[in-house]
Amino acid sequence: MNQAHGTQETKARQRLPWNAFTGKGHLAAAILLVIMHFFFLLSFLEPAISTPDANGYLVQARLIAREGRTFLTTESPVQYVGFHWLYDGKRRYFSRYPPGLPAITAPFYKAFGPERVLVLPLIMASLTLLGLFLLCRSWIGESWALLAAALMAVNPFANEHALVHDSHTSVSFFLVWGLYCLFQWRKTFSPLWSFTGGLFLGIIPAIHYPEALFLPALAVYMLVTVRSPGQDLKSLAACLSGAALPLLLLGLRNQGAFGAFWKTGYGLSDHLAVSFGISFFLQNFLPYLQKLMSEGCGLLFVPGFLGIVAMSAQEDTWKEGLFFSLLVVPVTALYMAYSFRADPQSMRFLIPTFYLYTAAGVWFLKMACDRSSLAAVPAVSALLVLNTLWGIPLSLHSLEPLRFRSAILAGITTVLEKHAAPGTVVIAPDGINQHLDFLGRWHLADGTSLTDRTTFPEPFYGHFTPRRGPELFRNEEGLKKYRDLKGKNLRDAFSGDLWSWAGGTGRVCWLAREHELESLRPSLGENEKMTVIESIPIPRVPSHSDPAAAGGPPGPPPDMPGMRAGPPGPVGPGNIFDLTLDGKPLLLVKWER
Repeated sequence: MNQAHGTQETKARQRLPWNAFTGKGHLAAAILLVIMHFFFLLSFLEPAISTPDANGYLVQARLIAREGRTFLTTESPVQYVGFHWLYDGKRRYFSRYPPGLPAITAPFYKAFGPERVLVLPLIMASLTLLGLFLLCRSWIGESWALLAAALMAVNPFANEHALVHDSHTSVSFFLVWGLYCLFQWRKTFSPLWSFTGGLFLGIIPAIHYPEALFLPALAVYMLVTVRSPGQDLKSLAACLSGAALPLLLLGLRNQGAFGAFWKTGYGLSDHLAVSFGISFFLQNFLPYLQKLMSEGCGLLFVPGFLGIVAMSAQEDTWKEGLFFSLLVVPVTALYMAYSFRADPQSMRFLIPTFYLYTAAGVWFLKMACDRSSLAAVPAVSALLVLNTLWGIPLSLHSLEPLRFRSAILAGITTVLEKHAAPGTVVIAPDGINQHLDFLGRWHLADGTSLTDRTTFPEPFYGHFTPRRGPELFRNEEGLKKYRDLKGKNLRDAFSGDLWSWAGGTGRVCWLAREHELESLRPSLGENEKMTVIESIPIPRVPSHSDPAAAGGPPGPPPDMPGMRAGPPGPVGPGNIFDLTLDGKPLLLVKWER
């Protein structure tokens, strides 16, 4: 019985197009492509983070590396708490994001420091291309595998989010390499390959919770592939064990942090407006498809979709077609049913599926060219040229604003390092604090109570209720203490807590605009003074129209389309979160008492 089963499986594997091409030099070309892709991304890297999502992940990495924990505690009511950090009622703040990626990043943070660890997502993005090549080589053929890697190398969303430092690059990395391991197992039925494949896919929910939807796809694929009671069952057990290991560690952490293994950081939000429903799905279905075919997956979406359908319909590839379908459809439907209206950045959630569409699309193209060899060269050439003409300009348009914003923050950091010793209390806007928090060199104070700044504190969940001053505090102790204070009473209370936190060092610095400084000077005590140490130039992001007429911050210039329009505040086009790029210098002020 086992022998008959083995013969059937061997014949089935022979029918699969594992080795359609055997040309030489393809691996070397793929490695060269990976190296070129890495240095392309590296040319846009600045030693700073400019998004709150990056803060939610990388501050966790700092805490794990330096203190062996995933939560932060506050020492003062004035202490800065990041946008994605939520209070648990026990003087602890947890990131709403899981600790998988921070745990992977922490050893590199400890070994190389915060600035150098920013290279890690770039390495993962480029190695994902190598994984895609190896996956397609084992399944479609070497030449077609090289084409798949080249097509994906210019995807603008995948390239952009390698420098955003969020979770989607690492999810793609573990998905593609997990599939490669499973496809190697499909050829050899080695338990080691199935264990590694299960481990890689099991890591994904520990990085980004919604992608737990990949696990049912893994289970179904293994069940329909494993049929013999001997060696195959060992492979199934190995795969399930590999997937269960990171999930067990995540559950134990959640049990200790939130009191139950199924609870997550999202449950700590008091104003969680995330919901899913059929009405949202109907509203977002067509916009999502449109964006998948334009700025998301681009030209590869249609052949990728047809490839998955064709794979599912063929006798020798239906298992792979089913696997791809179960990986793509549920997660896409989930985000279509999300209460957030589709916008240009919605495609970030689906970046891992782009690699699947690319692999399936190249497979479909190969099948079509096998039926008509005369069409192979023009079809492949046209797809490669058009995809490159689409991808490279859009990649440049999205990467340059990221480099631009991060360079501003890196410049501010350089000035601060020159004048503020480690441990100095630094008061700064949110957009600067979220970067400095990742570095972990200074005590950071939330200075929103010192200004009359109005912002929109919860754009992530669709809440755009304007708030001012103390209402912006995410430090619960400070929010309770300062909420009902105004004017001089507020500033006196804030100042007292500030100097209490600074202790006897007297080291306090403030990054402020000139009008903010002048508005505070009259309320200073007799023994207080403020001295401008250095003026830091801030570029102005010009708008298409007069900003004064618009009544808000400047809009995106023609050469920076990656900065999209939105209401003033954290999501404004000329902002780094709440730091407006209006051309007015930022002053580094020494506050003495």
